Amino acid sequence: MKFLQWDRKVWQLMLNIEIIYIIFINLLLAVTNFKPNLFATIIIFIGLLVLNYYQDKNKYLPYFAIWLNLMLIPNNICIAWANTGNFLFDKLTIISPIIVIIMWAFWLVLLVPLAMTSASRVNNWFLRLLAVLFLNVQFGQDIFFKIKHLPFLASFNDQGVITALAFLILICFLSYSWGFRFNPNLKFEPSLNFKWSVFTSLIVLLVINVLWNDFGGNGETIFSMLFSFSADIQAKYFTLNSFTAALRPAILEEAERYIWMIIFLAGFNHYRKWRVPVAVYASTLLFSLSHFTNVGVDGQSFMATVSQVIAVSDAMIWAVVFLYIGKLWIPMIAHFFMDYLINIQSGWSSVSSWNGSFPDWATTFIPVIFGLAVTIWMMFGERRKVMEENADRLLQIHNYNDFFVTNFI
Repeated sequence: MKFLQWDRKVWQLMLNIEIIYIIFINLLLAVTNFKPNLFATIIIFIGLLVLNYYQDKNKYLPYFAIWLNLMLIPNNICIAWANTGNFLFDKLTIISPIIVIIMWAFWLVLLVPLAMTSASRVNNWFLRLLAVLFLNVQFGQDIFFKIKHLPFLASFNDQGVITALAFLILICFLSYSWGFRFNPNLKFEPSLNFKWSVFTSLIVLLVINVLWNDFGGNGETIFSMLFSFSADIQAKYFTLNSFTAALRPAILEEAERYIWMIIFLAGFNHYRKWRVPVAVYASTLLFSLSHFTNVGVDGQSFMATVSQVIAVSDAMIWAVVFLYIGKLWIPMIAHFFMDYLINIQSGWSSVSSWNGSFPDWATTFIPVIFGLAVTIWMMFGERRKVMEENADRLLQIHNYNDFFVTNFI
């Protein structure tokens, strides 16, 4: 992985090329499609290019360059690249599948130069969260690729799977640029505090969490809701869209959780008593609040969304699983099955409902109580020590040097 040893000047050159590309595409659109309003965008990015070139000439200019780059480049480079792809799809229809693969290959690393230059210079934990927010814009932009004529590829594209992979790659580079681990898969080296009984218990609890959320919560009493299960798996929902609709959040949302946890662990590293709880509960809070974007989607009501936001906070169990085991792919698998088992029962585009009944309230808060019970149990004794050790390894403390090691259990 020699590219990780590239000088920042190399990454800056790549970023400058992307800025020039944005200017070029906007100029073509302005001239060929008679859109004079695009000249304002062109002028702004010419100014941004000049700012990037001279940013190290003054101690204040880098601050302007960092945040203008983060605010302006991600959205515009995505649009420019989507316009390029659509032009090629139209002109080279006969080889459009090949064009899609090529466009995806660049899409996967489109924002990496920005991460390795501007975002890498952000040190405050709150500002790092803000930087991640600006960088996480590719989801939603991918639908601008007009590939409906290729249903198989369109499903992976329009459901956001490619963008999810792009964000996973991005946060690996971003972590590395801040001096932390590149690979979110810790080498499996059980410490003296590690217990296989705890490992097994966590996996069992993870399975219970997934199965109850997908098949439990039925009935009118607490007992029936806790211990009765029903499934309505329908053959008509075994579709590619059901699969890709579950794969995208499994990758994207767990990658988001990973980078949030890294930021909180680093930001509160001087408060070692609190850094692990902060990382677990604060990342869970951000994960839960992100579901407010579901309000109105396919008619989902506000109260149904509030219930969903509260219920999904049980995912705090996934955070402690990662910190104890060190394998991000385990929460990803759990997340995938959580969504996929729902999709094959009600369809991938189904929405949450709410009528204020006792079962609605129970299914809102039972998962939260379960998640709290598991995470509180994990915060003490040798279980906590293992999570602290893995937190040190994630932050590259005590000279842990297992970059790029992939050692699956």
